[in-house]
Amino acid sequence: MFKALLFSLSLLISFNLRCQLASHLKDSFDHVFRDRWEYYVVVKNGLFGVVDTNYQLIIKPEYDFISPSWSGVFRVKKNNKWGIIDTSGKLVIPLNYDNIGPTGSHLFCAKKNGKWGLLDTLNRWIIPAEMDNNFNMYREAVVKKNGRYGVMSYTGQVIIPIKYKKCRNIKDPFSYVFSNGIFSKVYHKLDDDRILLDFKNYKNNLSLKYVKSFQVDNLYGLKNSNDSVILKPQFIRMLPFSEGLAYAMGDSFNGYIDTNGRQVIRLGRPYLGQSFKHGSANIYTYTGKKINGFEQYVSGSIDRNGKIIIPVIYRSLFKNPNGKYLAYTDSSIVFIDSNGNKTLEHKVDSFNHYEKYRRQVDEDMIAVEDEHYFLSYDKMGFINKQGNEITGLKYDLIYRFDNKTDVLIVKDKNLYGLITTLGKEILPLIYDNIEFQKLQSSHLKLKQNGSYGLFNVADSLVINCEYENIRGESEGLMASSKNGKWGFINSKGEVIIPFIYDSVTNFYENESKVVKGEKKFKINRLNGVIP
Repeated sequence: MFKALLFSLSLLISFNLRCQLASHLKDSFDHVFRDRWEYYVVVKNGLFGVVDTNYQLIIKPEYDFISPSWSGVFRVKKNNKWGIIDTSGKLVIPLNYDNIGPTGSHLFCAKKNGKWGLLDTLNRWIIPAEMDNNFNMYREAVVKKNGRYGVMSYTGQVIIPIKYKKCRNIKDPFSYVFSNGIFSKVYHKLDDDRILLDFKNYKNNLSLKYVKSFQVDNLYGLKNSNDSVILKPQFIRMLPFSEGLAYAMGDSFNGYIDTNGRQVIRLGRPYLGQSFKHGSANIYTYTGKKINGFEQYVSGSIDRNGKIIIPVIYRSLFKNPNGKYLAYTDSSIVFIDSNGNKTLEHKVDSFNHYEKYRRQVDEDMIAVEDEHYFLSYDKMGFINKQGNEITGLKYDLIYRFDNKTDVLIVKDKNLYGLITTLGKEILPLIYDNIEFQKLQSSHLKLKQNGSYGLFNVADSLVINCEYENIRGESEGLMASSKNGKWGFINSKGEVIIPFIYDSVTNFYENESKVVKGEKKFKINRLNGVIP
């Protein structure tokens, strides 16, 4: 028993010593970029290096810039040239390029002499440096050449001809919108609400895997990427493809077609369809009633087999990012799981349209499994993942800005504060606004009486509202203004670069463009002038 106690005590002492050593090593650096990978980028005396999670040195600080890890490698910059370095410190791609970035599949989009191309790990061009744009290549990417757009594969093969004048992004990540139509991928497998492409089929059918809608005499049909007709114009209404399916309505068909033009889901005539999202689609039908001159409808949801998973009875229905549903009736707010089962029903006095919820919550809020938000008139409530109703219908707005902390931003009577997911107050509702930076949760921007401060979430530290402006964090620094001049602070409120500039840009790759009087130049994070 005594030996076991001594052994436990020695383990505890050893653990404490390791923690103290890690803390000491961490403090030896000027800044540490902590992210989700097993390596951290560090800064010492203005130069960048890499350490492991115990702050043991992997790459000594000798580079002008190192980006956080991506697929086990780092983008590095030295003397205005870029390359790729691995976790052992070996240069995979030499420092010969104007810019470079990992793109997936162990490939690198690189810039040389003003043009972009694709390199492999042996520093060979798969796609020559002839493109106008920096493209993110996974299996394929939109490329621009001589002002025209198309799609190329990671093998260098042209999938969609590079001939279109315009290209824009849409929310469906598996479609491309060019100047003459929407190209949608042919899907081969659906598993657990995630679309998976059959890799063998992908390689063998690159030129056949996209389709686009076209219109003749107000009727819609389908063509492939070579402009060959797959389906003659026959639909009076057709939505863009989403997850490989598109709602279409004609004289003899009302339902969903696939990218081969096959009629795969037939809806009853009263129903109308919407686009698929995360493996399901809302359908709706009009009730024949009008309110304030607008026709009223009820909604439900179907899966990819056309099976109704949410009955068509709700005044409004939408799917949360966690796969669950929020639905409204005239007298209640209903929470429904991914199998269509009611998990919670909250009674309200009357129906409230959900557009405010969608605008302020659905687009910005981080979803956490089993957490719920409910809304009635202009008040919101919160139910945590333990199923406990924390707030009641108390706040004008509640939202979680990050899933790594148990902090919620709340608003009431035009004032903001912070609470925990257990309802404990962190900051009182005394602020004119509390803002967060997407994909970055180390601090929140506070506004009070026209001045700005910070709340450091990691350290629960409040930086007083004494600045005229504070921008979002970029590479560990925030551009801030005081007494009409700009400088930089960190998330602890420490002044890193003094307030001496008339204007500054956010740091990007360890450079900020500044103006001081009539002079314009670049500085690094040590406030040194960059030639």
